[in-house]
Amino acid sequence: MRTRLALAAAAVGAAALAMPSALAAPAPATLDGKKVKVLKLVADAPRQSNDASPATDAATGYDRYQCEAPRCAVVPFVYKPAKGVKADIAMSLTWASTASDFDLYLMQIDKTGRTKLFNCGGSAGNSEKIFIPAGSLKAGKTYAMLVDFYRTPGEKVTAQLEMPGKDATAKTVPANVDDLALVNCTR
Repeated sequence: MRTRLALAAAAVGAAALAMPSALAAPAPATLDGKKVKVLKLVADAPRQSNDASPATDAATGYDRYQCEAPRCAVVPFVYKPAKGVKADIAMSLTWASTASDFDLYLMQIDKTGRTKLFNCGGSAGNSEKIFIPAGSLKAGKTYAMLVDFYRTPGEKVTAQLEMPGKDATAKTVPANVDDLALVNCTR
């Protein structure tokens, strides 16, 4: 009798291993600019403050863009422009409270992890924008829009990535200054 129970348990275990996991992440969307033009994230960012993290991050070698929930939200996608599509990408992030500080990133994802390509990490306002010109990304590669919930009393954020996209970033601060202050990408 014990042998049958053991064999039955082994069969159930083997069947469970063969079934796809209910927790497995779905395959990333393919952003082609024709069938899929917009990827959107609406998230309830939990109350948090990571103001102390720059000091500890520097000491430990941790990069903010390696974050996971509940610190951030990540929307992966495969960049594969359809024939005839202007492949510029526009990313935007909005929220209500000017007391909050969210940061927007475009990451490349590969077998070694995430690599930061573009970001807007302004500390004032309630929106951020990034424009990625055609030719900056490689077709067929996996990327991700990442939103870091750096500081918030807890609120809803909306992020959007669209292709083809229009450059809506400000041009009020010279580029060499903006690279340090991240002013043009915030409002």
